[in-house]
Amino acid sequence: MPVARRPRRAAIATLLASGIAAQGCGMFRTQKDVQRDYAKTLQPAPMPEAAAPPATVRELSVRIYADDDYRADLIRWRARIDAQLERANRVIEAQLAVRLVPRSIEAWPHSGRAKKLSESLSDLVEAQPGADADWVIGFVSSSEVFSGSHEQLGMAQAFGRYFVLRGMVSFEEGDAFRRALDKLPDAERDALLHERELHRETAVLLHEWGHTLGAFHERAPDTLMSSMYGRSSSAFSATAVRVIALGLARRTSTAPADRAAWASEYRAEVERSRAAAWDEEEVKKALEAARWLEATGGHPATGAIARDTRRKPAPAAPAGDASNPRAADAAALTQAELSDRMGDPVRAWKLVEPIAAHLRDRGPLQQYACHLRRRADPRAAATTECRGAKALGPRAAAILFSRVLVELGDRAGAAKAAIRAEESFTSAAPPPPPAEWSELAGVLARLDACSAAERAASRAGAKGAPGVVSYCTRTRQRAALLTRDAGVEPAREPEYVEAVLRGRAHAEKGRLAPARSIAETLESSFPAAPGGPLLRCLVEAQGGDPAAARRACAAADRGPPWPYEPPYVLGVLAGWDGRWPDARDQLRRALERDDHDRDVWARLAHAHEKLGEKDDLEKLAVRYRTRFGSALRAKW
Repeated sequence: MPVARRPRRAAIATLLASGIAAQGCGMFRTQKDVQRDYAKTLQPAPMPEAAAPPATVRELSVRIYADDDYRADLIRWRARIDAQLERANRVIEAQLAVRLVPRSIEAWPHSGRAKKLSESLSDLVEAQPGADADWVIGFVSSSEVFSGSHEQLGMAQAFGRYFVLRGMVSFEEGDAFRRALDKLPDAERDALLHERELHRETAVLLHEWGHTLGAFHERAPDTLMSSMYGRSSSAFSATAVRVIALGLARRTSTAPADRAAWASEYRAEVERSRAAAWDEEEVKKALEAARWLEATGGHPATGAIARDTRRKPAPAAPAGDASNPRAADAAALTQAELSDRMGDPVRAWKLVEPIAAHLRDRGPLQQYACHLRRRADPRAAATTECRGAKALGPRAAAILFSRVLVELGDRAGAAKAAIRAEESFTSAAPPPPPAEWSELAGVLARLDACSAAERAASRAGAKGAPGVVSYCTRTRQRAALLTRDAGVEPAREPEYVEAVLRGRAHAEKGRLAPARSIAETLESSFPAAPGGPLLRCLVEAQGGDPAAARRACAAADRGPPWPYEPPYVLGVLAGWDGRWPDARDQLRRALERDDHDRDVWARLAHAHEKLGEKDDLEKLAVRYRTRFGSALRAKW
């Protein structure tokens, strides 16, 4: 018996040993491993790009307008729109050999946060004629609650020139990601969330653009014309390409014969594809649109869903600074808020009433006015348009007041009010609940008061406000505010961030004189902060004098945690001079500081190629695919 047992024990020991070895080789998986695999399934599908530029690309013009809420929500909003348009262009160049070229990207004095998209579309048609452009696009605020329905993300005129798009930043989605992927490093989660935002922006723009050219919702879920946005949406279907091509060929002509020919060709394509691509309800809509096009000889300046957007003139504005009525409104509102805090809601209501009367489309302002009216005379508030409005406590009123000032374009005043609200939150007894801290953190983050936002987020309890932390991380990267001791007092962060981002926008557009002026102001006002030297580096990099650029960027390159652009520019300059070892080293330093800019990766790959560093190039390519989910292409 003992002899018989030994082999069995040996066999069991061998199995156990092999099992332990197998675990060591990767069979034992941590929660981080599981979440990382799950995160890969959440990556959006890559969109098509032409392997080589088409022989001819037709350029089509657009005028772009960003409303007050959209601009308040996003840092560097012009650059964000530029990038969104460029990503869309890569798709339509590959599939249709056309390109959208912006004539302008302008501020639009409009608030769409409390409106339906159809109302914002009508506002755009009425306010922005844009007769010299092929399309007019309006950008409005992100939705408070994210929806996958294209109808909630954008809206367009069928056979028209106008469409509106929501911003795609979603704190709600960010919070959900951080709860589900809590074992992953912040950088990995933020990168995934950012990629999804960019994909969503691109897909929705292309979807609504397709509507203006006659494309309707398709049955297949992975096409750009699906009725529901999905991360698998990657390209227009063959049916949509044919329909859109018809529109591109015919839409600019106002001749009745050409419009009739478009309707006839369109109807034939609908009949050809009805079984394969569209539900019968969509087919009915498409055929109805074809009949409208044929019967009216419609003009691209209107569109199938256009309607009479004439309105009664707004009541006259209250007396104030005629040259800057918004500034006068903001000043009056600040006085009203002070009166309310000092226990005089009657005076506060009298100050706000005329402003609310002539700005009836401003949602937060109307809520704040109702709050003051209820405080001033509860009985009157119960019998007017404020019936049902919630009674606000002082902390909720403070948060709402900040939003009102953002709505009126007074971001500096809004930041001061929000920081003052944080002080009142801190001294409140009993302490505010986590939900209120989370809401305050979101307001502070959108105003670029990141230190205060991060403090508020840390008090938001177990759930916290991780979306705010992520947002502020990106803000710090873009505004050269990478640490909390970067030479900027927390209360002055909004002022500093606004100046740096405004200066960067000037520099990127080649407006060097105003960018230099902002750099001088920053160096004087924030001498220990990186913003001023960074702007000088960017200005000289655009100025055409390599020696000046080298001096400025060397002066700005003070080491981490400073921005990545100085070593990036120095690396590019070294490459132009043929100093490839220096170029490689500088680009590596740039990548260590910030790995979001794909151009840094591509140039570093080119430097490795020039130096014959195949192993380093292969390692870089693996890192790039892990980071972005696509192949690295070296370029200079």
